[in-house]
Amino acid sequence: MFVADIEAISGSPVRLIELHVSTLGFRFRAGQYLEIVHPGGEVIPMTIASSPARLPRLCLHFRNVPGAPGAALLDELLSTQDKLTIRGPSGEVYVSAADVAGEPLLLIAGGTGASQAFAIIDDLELRQCTTRVDLLVCADEPEDLYFRAQLTTNQPSWLYPTYIIDARRNAHNKAQLWLRDNAARFTEHRIVLSGSPGFVYATLATLQTAGIARSQTDSDVYAYAPQPEAVRERDA
Repeated sequence: MFVADIEAISGSPVRLIELHVSTLGFRFRAGQYLEIVHPGGEVIPMTIASSPARLPRLCLHFRNVPGAPGAALLDELLSTQDKLTIRGPSGEVYVSAADVAGEPLLLIAGGTGASQAFAIIDDLELRQCTTRVDLLVCADEPEDLYFRAQLTTNQPSWLYPTYIIDARRNAHNKAQLWLRDNAARFTEHRIVLSGSPGFVYATLATLQTAGIARSQTDSDVYAYAPQPEAVRERDA
């Protein structure tokens, strides 16, 4: 377990939480997540939205979605505490500068799943990446692109972002259509998917229909919200 001081909270409806890890030994890789431990024992997973190179400071992105597991508990902690107890890191999906140098990368993010992509981009920039990285961000509303101004202001020359706003959950969604139209460009890429399980599996299905193998993709969702075996075999 580690202790992190809450240094700043800003933004709305997505809050940017800046922490300072005040105990030694916490290490992670870009793309991993940590767990906030509530005094009552409940555990709240949160993707780290900043590069490991920024330690002992780190950033989290939080949107209180009613009914989301842990959202009310974290809201309570942020309102009443000046320190958080954290543990980790967790997650087998991470990206290094060496990975990008050896294999082209496409990041696909839905909603606050963008925090994982943001951490990877932040880390690659600090490590002076020069290899092209493609980014597709899918959002329901313009406010969901809370990080766009910052990313646009400091956009690295090697990053090629596409932002699509469309709340429809069907085959006519603009982001899914974009993927079908552009999938041929990414047949040699490693593809990292981040977002809700529904978003990740809908996007995976679109990619597979377009000829992208599941083995070409990575997502933490595969571990914490696995598809039933019958569905995986049908979609293989």
